Amino acid sequence: MGPSLDSRHRKAIGLVLDGKSDREVAGEVGVTRETVWRWRNENPLFICELNHRRREAHRATRERLQSLQAKVLDVLDQALDDGDTRVAMALLKRMDAQGWPGGPTRVEEWIDKEAEAARTGAVIENLNSMTRALDPEGHDAGAEKERELRAKWLPSK
Repeated sequence: MGPSLDSRHRKAIGLVLDGKSDREVAGEVGVTRETVWRWRNENPLFICELNHRRREAHRATRERLQSLQAKVLDVLDQALDDGDTRVAMALLKRMDAQGWPGGPTRVEEWIDKEAEAARTGAVIENLNSMTRALDPEGHDAGAEKERELRAKWLPSK
C-alpha cells in the first residue's frame, strides 16, 4: 500500500478549511509552519484531499443557497417594492460574489447560465430606474437569450 494521510494531515485539513493560517494549523497539529506549507504546496495526497473537502463543503453551501433562493428573491422583490435599491443592490452583489468554481460541462448548462446572466443583467439595469426586469415591450430578456442560444448550440430534436 502506498503513502497515506495520517491523523495530523486530516486535522490540518480541517483547520485549513476552518480558515486557520499555516502558523495556527502548525501550532495545533504540532509541526512547523514550513511543514504545513509543504503539505499544502508539495504533498499531492494532502492537496487532493483538501480540494476534495473544499468541493464537498462548496457543494453543501451551494445546496443551502439554492434552497434559500426563493426567500432571497422574496426579499429582493420586497426591497424593490419598497424602493430600497441599496438593499437590492447589496443582495445582487452578494449573489454575484458566490460565483461557483468550474464552468458548465454541457451545452444546455451553458445556455441556462447565459440566459440567467441576461436576466440578472436586466434586473441590475432596471434597478437603477426602479422598473421591472422586463424591457419596455414586456419581453423577458433571459427567455429571449435562451431561445437564441438553444437555436444556435443545440440541434433540433
